[in-house]
Amino acid sequence: MATVDLLKHYIEYITSLTVLLTILLLVGPILYTVRLERSIAAKTIPLSGVPGCRRLGLTGRSNLSGQHEQQSSSNDGGPRVKALFTYPIKSCRGVELAAAEVETTGLKPKEGFKVGFADAFPVNILGLASVRATDAQLPPSADVKGKLDARRFRANIYVSGIEAFGEDTWKKITVGRRIGRDKDGLYECDAEYHVACRTARCKLPNVDPDTGIKDSNEPYTTLGKTRKVDKGAYPHPCLGMQTIPLFERGIVRVGDVIQVLESGEHCYEKMFA
Repeated sequence: MATVDLLKHYIEYITSLTVLLTILLLVGPILYTVRLERSIAAKTIPLSGVPGCRRLGLTGRSNLSGQHEQQSSSNDGGPRVKALFTYPIKSCRGVELAAAEVETTGLKPKEGFKVGFADAFPVNILGLASVRATDAQLPPSADVKGKLDARRFRANIYVSGIEAFGEDTWKKITVGRRIGRDKDGLYECDAEYHVACRTARCKLPNVDPDTGIKDSNEPYTTLGKTRKVDKGAYPHPCLGMQTIPLFERGIVRVGDVIQVLESGEHCYEKMFA
């Protein structure tokens, strides 16, 4: 009997006007926000797009606007930073930066954007010539033939001034400036990065960064035929390099010169069996 009375008391309590208004005030804004986000996504993303891919960034002219043009590495004065990107959560397009602070966890995103670990390493580097070479290897029937967008590979630092796949042998580089402090105060010096390994690729590059639409084959199929170059990463193809900042805080800018301090062979070590 006591249980029944207690149950009646709870029912009367939760159905009281005060409690119902409180619940409405707490839950209402959440439901409205979810509904609004779905409405915006429905207007901006095709139904065939990848769920959750929001079209952020690149509102003006991009430093990658001429990425498909063939360029001679000898005329560029060596490797340079051509473009900088971070990738907020649920963003296909990425957010382009003219300069970025660099921490041990990678490039610091613009204020207001939340960036999770996009990969197993803090900073990803990719040569634009490598993307153009991959584009040239695509079959004539591929929809992306002649217009393969480097952003599909979600690198943080896009490099010009090197031959195709020239970044494959980098072991240690400097790019940008390291900012430190000693007993005399703040100082600057060259920022060094350890080039840890090649980037083993999944099928995410098949997603168009502008539309969120996924191609069923390319460029992953072509990469699988031409870029299984690392026995440690097998059966995955590789493109681009994973790097680790050898400092706590620094800065990198578009146009910065990249100096290769060490080069050699790489063998990818799998994190999981």
